[in-house]
Amino acid sequence: MYYPPRVKTKAIAELTRRRTKAEREYQIRRAEALEKIPGIAELEAKISSAGAELCRVIGMGDDALRLVEQIKRDNLAAQRKERELLVKHGLAADAMRVRYICPVCDDTGFGDDGKFCECHKILLKEFEHARLSEMFPLDRFTFESFSLTYYPPEQRRQMRDTLETCREYAREYHLGLPGLFFYGEPGLGKTHLSGAIINEVIKRGFGVEYGSVPVLLARLAKERFDSRSDNITERALLAADLLVLDDLGAESVNSFTLEALYTIINTRLLKQLPTIVNSNCAAGELQERYGRRIASRLLYEGYETFCFTGMDIREKKTEDMLP
Repeated sequence: MYYPPRVKTKAIAELTRRRTKAEREYQIRRAEALEKIPGIAELEAKISSAGAELCRVIGMGDDALRLVEQIKRDNLAAQRKERELLVKHGLAADAMRVRYICPVCDDTGFGDDGKFCECHKILLKEFEHARLSEMFPLDRFTFESFSLTYYPPEQRRQMRDTLETCREYAREYHLGLPGLFFYGEPGLGKTHLSGAIINEVIKRGFGVEYGSVPVLLARLAKERFDSRSDNITERALLAADLLVLDDLGAESVNSFTLEALYTIINTRLLKQLPTIVNSNCAAGELQERYGRRIASRLLYEGYETFCFTGMDIREKKTEDMLP
């Protein structure tokens, strides 16, 4: 799965913080127990030495199994005695253990097989959601909050079909799906449904890049002509599990923007990485504005096309709020 370096760094930092905190608190509890409880140090040493004892007896022939079982019994008895002593002296039974948040990976973020632990995946999703929420109000853009009542009755069925298609797209999301091209006048729900898809896709563990086309193209231009740049924007746009390009048509068209857009759209098609494109341009305007290479890909190659019609929902909501 793709996640930006910033998200991955934050997740590792949080895991490190958790692990450090758990181990620091353990040292405080352990010091208190050693000071208050006679004999607890000897029990701790006995419990800690069990592993070495097991390694020593393995390979002793017929006696090995008997000795292994004896070591296990002695170790369990020592652990039981340790817990009893702790409780007797007013301490928690697990005071001599490190209390990691995740008992599966001990807050390392990785399982024994080297793969991401579930706790690591959860952190990545949370930080990815937070990163994208800095760009636009992601929590407002859900399928549940998408209301069909703002559409005229004659267009409601079409928009209901579009809504259900988007729900299914998000629910079944995987790499290799076709992209989505949403077009229509401003204020008809294109960004809302894109955001709803983003919300669900993040929950399923996929990484997303989102941006307004004019802003993204400005960043690409700045990086292209900066010799010190590492082209981080372009690399992110070409690698994201899902890319959402908002406001196509609001940018200035020139040779650079046309080439940049073609590179993004075509490269992601070749890599089978889905892209959602939102535009106020009518389908017939695309070829005139962007040329056949870009228009044909959005309308015919690897994209499902959806026309949004109706009255500006933002205006209608504002009118409904007026006294």
